[in-house]
Amino acid sequence: MASLPKYGIDAASIVIPGEDPAELQALIAEYFDDLHPEGPLQRFLVETMIHAQWSKRRFARVEAELLRSLLPGGSCETLMEDRTLQRVHRRLQSLDRTYFRALAELRRAQRQERTVEEPSQPARPEVPVSASNLHITRQIHAIGFVPSISARQAAGSAPLAGPPLNARARSIQAGKKTPKPE
Repeated sequence: MASLPKYGIDAASIVIPGEDPAELQALIAEYFDDLHPEGPLQRFLVETMIHAQWSKRRFARVEAELLRSLLPGGSCETLMEDRTLQRVHRRLQSLDRTYFRALAELRRAQRQERTVEEPSQPARPEVPVSASNLHITRQIHAIGFVPSISARQAAGSAPLAGPPLNARARSIQAGKKTPKPE
């Protein structure tokens, strides 16, 4: 694993006796190859995920050892009341939350990075809406028909598209005033 780039996680600082540093290096390489973090924030979030997963593996082994030691002479009630086992379960849950928070933040940061890199679309020119068109739009919204229309359609230079209009909406569109049905 000498070809791996140097990451912020130092295997010597988080590997304890009985754990394989090569296994941690393989995990680090997998995460960095899969997630491609860019910049210090994204690297930190990936490292947080790696640390949470590594610690979770450790606590899963601790949990298994605890269960093996408690099972021969204890009942299920004894297992559920054991404070050490409860602490291990809380720690496992905390590591899950840490992992998924870091993953969500990483996805958000990567999405934001992609948005910045993509060229922005030119803004559509604003078409002034006349008072009569605005009045018609308000009436159409008042009767519950909310078409998806463009600025050209609102200005009257393009036909309205969408579901068929009811009689009241057609008369409003034609400029006739009709009383609102009760």
